[in-house]
Amino acid sequence: MLVVASDERQARIIFTTAARMVELDQDLADRVQVFKDHLLEPRTNSVFMALPADPGALQGWDPSLAIVDELHVVTDDVYEAMEARAGKRDQSLLLAISTPPKAGQDDSVMRRLVDHGRAQDDPSFYFREFAAPPGCAVDDEAAWEVANPALDDFLHRDALRATLPPKMREAAFRRYRLGQWVAQDDSWLPDGAWQACAAPGRSIVEGAEVVIALDGSFSRDCTALVVATVDDRPHVELYRLWEAPEGARDWRVPVVAVEDAIRAACERWRVLEVAADPYRWQRSLEVLDGDGLPVHEFFQNAARMGPATARFYQLLVDGELTHDGSSALGRHVANAILREDSRGARLAKEHKDSKRRIDAAVAAVMAVHRAAELADTTPAIYA
Repeated sequence: MLVVASDERQARIIFTTAARMVELDQDLADRVQVFKDHLLEPRTNSVFMALPADPGALQGWDPSLAIVDELHVVTDDVYEAMEARAGKRDQSLLLAISTPPKAGQDDSVMRRLVDHGRAQDDPSFYFREFAAPPGCAVDDEAAWEVANPALDDFLHRDALRATLPPKMREAAFRRYRLGQWVAQDDSWLPDGAWQACAAPGRSIVEGAEVVIALDGSFSRDCTALVVATVDDRPHVELYRLWEAPEGARDWRVPVVAVEDAIRAACERWRVLEVAADPYRWQRSLEVLDGDGLPVHEFFQNAARMGPATARFYQLLVDGELTHDGSSALGRHVANAILREDSRGARLAKEHKDSKRRIDAAVAAVMAVHRAAELADTTPAIYA
């Protein structure tokens, strides 16, 4: 018997479990010898081994049972090497186990096998899929039971509750916990959630209490000003956006124009805060503060952006937030992904050199977070 996965460490997870099963069962312990790298049944000379996903290392074997673990990260060459080893005995079985792959792997061996199994026209191919119903809510515990036969056995229900979005990206939760194939793996918002909250007919009238958030750059990028009402159900508008023209090399953010736009916004609305990260904008914030504007330093670190992103996500999916339907703001929101590490989850570009800008999305998250924290003040007035 062989166990193969993306690497030997992964394959040895199953091997270690099998070895422990032998140790805990007296009948197996009397018959099977446990070695560091294999199990041996001397009477039949049967061997259980874990191997790395290396096509060369898989040649020459004649397994009665071969297990391919985490098929979604196994290459065609590895799978075919295992498949070619089967069939030399009267009874032999190749068993592949996996969660769905990341989006964009439509040409993977797993995709082809799943499509083949779903067709149900091959009696030699057994296919069993555990997946939650399409479109189910991520916190639907009945859907969890459909997708996880181990739930309440060795998979704990409270562990799923503890990893619900936004702590885990929704796409990742749907793949790992619901067994669903997702169309866009890096999306940080559920499909259609942003569009559902559009309210282009809702405008912020003069004198309304708001927070302005600045996400500023220096050159060859983008600077955004976003306004959010201080309200139980905040409304978000993209106020101004400065983007470098395509292909421009010497473009610089018009800093004075940004400062003037903030002053104009403070004349139009009752601005309770101008929230901004002081990085590269310290002088401007000092100037605006000297003008008597309510500047608030909002450092874009994990400690601040993590809770802000989680709040924005929750308000949006609950329908407790509206926005002006701006195509530019929507584009920036769609460009953003959720970057997760030991410090938490926050918005990021797909990679550091990406030209897909997200500045307006970051500013929106900042504005809504601060507006929500100030929501005990007088509610805004709408037209």
